[in-house]
Amino acid sequence: SRLRDVIETSETGFLSAFVSTDIYDPDRLEFDKQLLRQYYLTQGYADFAVLSSVTELSPDDNGFYITFTVEEGEVYTFGEFDAIVSAKGLDEEKYLALLPSLAGETYDSREVEAIIDAMTSTAGQDGFAVVEVRPQVRRNDEERTLDITFELIEGRRIYVARIDIEGNDRALDRVIRRQFDIVEG
Repeated sequence: SRLRDVIETSETGFLSAFVSTDIYDPDRLEFDKQLLRQYYLTQGYADFAVLSSVTELSPDDNGFYITFTVEEGEVYTFGEFDAIVSAKGLDEEKYLALLPSLAGETYDSREVEAIIDAMTSTAGQDGFAVVEVRPQVRRNDEERTLDITFELIEGRRIYVARIDIEGNDRALDRVIRRQFDIVEG
C-alpha cells in the first residue's frame, strides 16, 4: 500500500469519475517507474532497479492489472564526504564547509541534490555562473556505505552583451539596473 501511494496510477474507486489516474496510459507507467526509483533512492536503496512492468487485461475485459517487478538491493548509509575544486578562483575550504556530517545516516538522494544545489549557488555568488558539480561515488560493499566526492569543474564563462529594459515609464534605467546581480560586459 505504501508503494501504491508513491505511483501516479491508481486503482478504480469511488472518485474514478472525477480523476483520470485509473486509466491505462503507457507514458504514466514510465513515469511511475521513475517515481518508484526516486522513492527507493530516498530510502537508502542505491542499487534499486525496476526489472519489469507487466500490464494484463482482466478476464472480464473491464480493466488492467499492472505488476511492477523490482529489485531493491541493500540499504546503504552515507560514508565520508569530500570536495575537490578544479575551477580556478574558487576557495576549496569554502566548499568543504558546505558538506554536512551525515556519516552513518541512511543514504538519501535528496541530500546529495541539496549539496549540489548549495555548491552551485555558492559558486554563482562567487561570480561563476556555470560551474558543474559532479558527485563521484565510492562504494564499500562490505560496510554498505557510500563515500561521495563532489568535484567542481569550471564551465564556459558566459558574458552578457546587453540588457534591455522595456516597458518602464516611471523609473530611470539606472535605478532598475542597480537591482541586478550582473552587468553588461
